[in-house]
Amino acid sequence: PMAEETEEPMAEETEEPMAEETEEPMAEETEEPMAEETEEPMDEATEEPMVDSEAALGNLRDVTDGAGDLNFFGTAVDTFAVGDLLTQEDQPLTVFVPNDDAFNARLSELMELANDPVVGVATLQHHIVAGVYTAEDVVALAESGDALITLAGTPLTFELVDGNVVINGTATIYEADLAASNGVVHKIDAVMSLPSVLDVITVYNADVAEEGEEEDLETDFTTLVTAVETAGEPVTSLLAGEGPFTVFAPSDAAFNNLPPGVLEAVLNSPPSLVGVLGAHVVEQRITAEDLVDGATFNTFIGFPLTVSVDEDGNVFVFENVKVVSVITAANGNIIVVDNVIVPPRPEGTGDEDAEAPAAEATEEATETPSE
Repeated sequence: PMAEETEEPMAEETEEPMAEETEEPMAEETEEPMAEETEEPMDEATEEPMVDSEAALGNLRDVTDGAGDLNFFGTAVDTFAVGDLLTQEDQPLTVFVPNDDAFNARLSELMELANDPVVGVATLQHHIVAGVYTAEDVVALAESGDALITLAGTPLTFELVDGNVVINGTATIYEADLAASNGVVHKIDAVMSLPSVLDVITVYNADVAEEGEEEDLETDFTTLVTAVETAGEPVTSLLAGEGPFTVFAPSDAAFNNLPPGVLEAVLNSPPSLVGVLGAHVVEQRITAEDLVDGATFNTFIGFPLTVSVDEDGNVFVFENVKVVSVITAANGNIIVVDNVIVPPRPEGTGDEDAEAPAAEATEEATETPSE
């Protein structure tokens, strides 16, 4: 009995379990997981770096510095200390960069901008747009007639000429889509000058008219353009002249805030209209930095505008006339405002020909609806 009890259990317990535990699990664990884990991740790993490969080109400043023929642009950026625009990563930008030949063609003129940093900075910003617009996007803009607004607040218009995109009628894109980590660069063959005050408000007017969104845009100057054209000389010559000057430009919404009948009455009286427009013009370039609390500026008709700043930081130039934005043009600045400036008639003059045409026109106009 002792021999039978020791031999048989040993054979059964050692052989059979070993065969089951070593063969089957090895086959399952080594083949299937390896196939799944090595193939799919490799495909994903190769695609992601390709997307990020644009970052390897560097930021916008790196791209312009490395282009070979955009050296003057880098010098200008350093001169006016706006290099941070091209290196920041918070806001993607599209930069239309004039090549070195373009800068050389206007070198003496551009050198003078070093003495006028406001215009110099604005001229550079006139070549930069917030957002990324590829060559395909720019062609679409040329076909639609829509404009882009630069960091200077100035408009860029596009047209197709012999298959090439021309900007503002002067600069042609000859090499496009130089990708950067924070935007895109397009090379152009000319330095684009800032437009005049009259050109700026006229282009804004044309673009808005095409889009049919006049009442929704703060920088829609349709009514202002009509007023300038109706007034004629000397207003048009002033706005297209050498300057510098500043126009406090009411938007269409601002004109709509006038009492009923006022605008029509003023437009029907050209001498009065000149006076009203004159109350919005100052014969000096006023920048955003100049709009400090208590600052006073004399308008073209001699009426003073005094700046006030409320506790929320809103800037007013007269009563309820609030500053919306500042646009730098070649011959002056445009300060967009949300109401029309209506100065009062000087008290105690009793003079029919008192030098307050804006007040007279407004007073006459406000009487019109009640008659």
